[in-house]
Amino acid sequence: MGLKEGFSPQTEQKFNRDSALLRINYLRITFLLFAFFYGVLSVTDWIYYPDIWLRLAFLRFLVVIPLFLITILWSYYPSFHKYHQPWIAFNYVMGGMVVAYMLIIQPENIVYYGGLFIIYFSGYLIVQLRFIPATIAGWTIFIFHFLGVLITQTNIGETFYYSSIFLAIANVLGMIGAYHIEKMNRAQFLKNIELNEKSEQLVKGYKDKSHQLERLKKATQDNKRLQVQYQHIQNASNQLTLEKQRFEQFVKQSRTFVYELDLAGKYTYVSESVKNVLGYEPEEMLGTYFYDYFPENMRSFYREVGFEGMHQGLIVNDFVNPLENKFGSVIWVSSYLMPIYDSNHNLIKYQGSDMDITEKKEALNNLEQSQKELQESKNHLQLIMDKMPIGIAVNTVIPEIDFTYMNDRFASIYGINKKDIEPGTFWEKVFEHPKDRDMIKKTVLSAMASGNPKNMVWEDVPIRRKGKKTQYITAYNIPLPNSNQVISTVMDVTERKNKEDQILHLSNHDYLTDIPNRRYFQDMLMKMDNSSHYPLGIMIMDLNGLKIINDAFGHGAGNIALKKVADMLLKIKGADGFIARIGGDEFSLLLPNTSLASLEAISNKIKTATENILVRNLTLSIAIGYTLKKNSEKDIRKSLTEAENQMYKNKVTSSSSMRNDAIKGILQTLQNKYDEEKRHSETVSHYCRRIGEVMQLSEEAIKELEMAGLYHDIGKIAIPDDILKKPDKLTKSEWKVMKEHTTHGYQILRAADRYSNLAEYAMTHHERIDGTGYPNGLSGNQIPLFSRIIAVVDAYEAMTSDRPYRKAISVDLAIKELKQYSGTQFDGDIVNLFVDKVLK
Repeated sequence: MGLKEGFSPQTEQKFNRDSALLRINYLRITFLLFAFFYGVLSVTDWIYYPDIWLRLAFLRFLVVIPLFLITILWSYYPSFHKYHQPWIAFNYVMGGMVVAYMLIIQPENIVYYGGLFIIYFSGYLIVQLRFIPATIAGWTIFIFHFLGVLITQTNIGETFYYSSIFLAIANVLGMIGAYHIEKMNRAQFLKNIELNEKSEQLVKGYKDKSHQLERLKKATQDNKRLQVQYQHIQNASNQLTLEKQRFEQFVKQSRTFVYELDLAGKYTYVSESVKNVLGYEPEEMLGTYFYDYFPENMRSFYREVGFEGMHQGLIVNDFVNPLENKFGSVIWVSSYLMPIYDSNHNLIKYQGSDMDITEKKEALNNLEQSQKELQESKNHLQLIMDKMPIGIAVNTVIPEIDFTYMNDRFASIYGINKKDIEPGTFWEKVFEHPKDRDMIKKTVLSAMASGNPKNMVWEDVPIRRKGKKTQYITAYNIPLPNSNQVISTVMDVTERKNKEDQILHLSNHDYLTDIPNRRYFQDMLMKMDNSSHYPLGIMIMDLNGLKIINDAFGHGAGNIALKKVADMLLKIKGADGFIARIGGDEFSLLLPNTSLASLEAISNKIKTATENILVRNLTLSIAIGYTLKKNSEKDIRKSLTEAENQMYKNKVTSSSSMRNDAIKGILQTLQNKYDEEKRHSETVSHYCRRIGEVMQLSEEAIKELEMAGLYHDIGKIAIPDDILKKPDKLTKSEWKVMKEHTTHGYQILRAADRYSNLAEYAMTHHERIDGTGYPNGLSGNQIPLFSRIIAVVDAYEAMTSDRPYRKAISVDLAIKELKQYSGTQFDGDIVNLFVDKVLK
């Protein structure tokens, strides 16, 4: 990910000109200290360079220190903001070259190497240089020093070479630090832009609320004026009795009514004062529509205009329109409508008020009623604020948090009790975790002190309480003009944050092992492909014999093997390593800043740990390939291919050996579970060898026949225990499962080179001469010779041995059975040979 990712040319220009990133006072103090220490440390020049002390004093006091002082003075001028990066880099280079010059003269003087280290540290991490100018300046000093010593000195000691290595490392570390500092500054800058946009939205909402408050304020001022006028009328009431009586009648009436409309334009609430305006009782208007009260000839027009505004969520302010009262008279009113939204920002209704402006003078006689309705409006507004789905409060932050208003939702989100919050106790009541409290408090107070509304948005802030799950909130502060108070709003975003984290985890991790998946691996591979991670070790691993485990024991056992390997790799990878499952049986390990020796050591450690993992009595093995990417010259995909090719070469030998050992382990597992299977396979193997000897087969063929007899039923390892051990006769469905042991045996044996020739015998030893056997219905000589031999001795051993579902029969009866089915089920020649020459 590059430094300028997410930065358009316009955004980059703003970033470069953002004075907030340049802490001027801090920079002035820093350069003043540099000048002081450069002057004080001149005494070391007198100690170590008495012959050229005056020349070095000239460089210190007439070049470097004046340069630092010029920087301090220039910082008071606006032009400094434009050129500060190259200028500070120039200071950095000049200061470093002076110390490097001293080391060029005496390369074995260890004292000044410390000074050069301090200059590197200051240039990269203290004087606010960005990555590119810091890097150029740092390496300029290093090259000047390094070449200067090589050119001017003939006898160069070890001090110079070792120190050069350390200075080069200091440059690299400084580059890493400068890179990450600038990257964080850029990320914060983008975040500030996003927060500024959100703040502007909040300010817009605040202006809408302010507009409502201004209306209330204006109404209050109008009422005050009405009070004054009313007092004048009262003073003249003795002389104008008729006017006084009329005024007292008017003062009992209100000429404004408030209401609520649903989205269909139907009245769901109407205030009592509607009687004074339209003559209707509130109950008469409930369920009717707003357009029912316009004059008939204008009803259609106002209906269309009203619905168009409502569907757009418009705020209607001072809309003058005619209404027809209960008595058929037309009056004129000033209407105000406000859209109301739910917590999901869905428009749910409208709240409004209509003021009778037909006779403005009548407002003088309605002062008392207007005050009452104003209070009702305030109470209604208070009710709305209390019931809003987001937390709202009005409070001070500096010097301490003190609330003048707080709705229930605000207290609920922060987990506090309104009555328990005393001035200055908010931080301790909400943030139990000291580190969280100090960090958040510092951030908030810093933003408030800046006075910049753009900084007053805090997203995904954690609230940790003992014994409870972490809660996340997003908070906003809107400063009130001409006041030290703010409007604080807060939303609980825990569910959204948890879902985002869960979705991100699921999309980037393997469902089985819960380690990163191939997608995450690809992203991390690209991320690590940069100089800060070189040399980058890339290791590809393939679990040998997973298919055999799946074939023999089912995919559940294979999954256990994969989980155990993943757990082992997690323990070995180290703090900086990155492990991922990139395929069915493939894993990959990325190791930044490593070496070939380290890769080899880790590879050996992984192989040893894998061999210590047992799954169903099988020892696992793993094929590993690795490579080292030392720089950016080679494509990362080529490095990945090199590691894969090495792994495949390793797999040729290690996988074959593992599969051979796995076959032995599977047979041993089967025999350990079922004693009768052990006796059966050994007996069949013994008789097979005897028949081979009688048939005068070669020793090699006899050994193969003996092995075929031993492994012919290995496929039973995949048959469920309840079927193999069933004491009764198998059902049709159970027998169908049992017959699958031939194909299971074939799949298991053909996976290993050493046993692959036995796979065919395991699959065909239940075929019949007449073609009615299984699994393929072979007949006659289509059935391999060794399979026909196994069929005879397998049947004989089964008949003469006890089984869970029956007792053994006698040898004579077993021989009779073999002869009876000779030529149909069994090869007649083999039956005769077995009976006449092996059993006798």
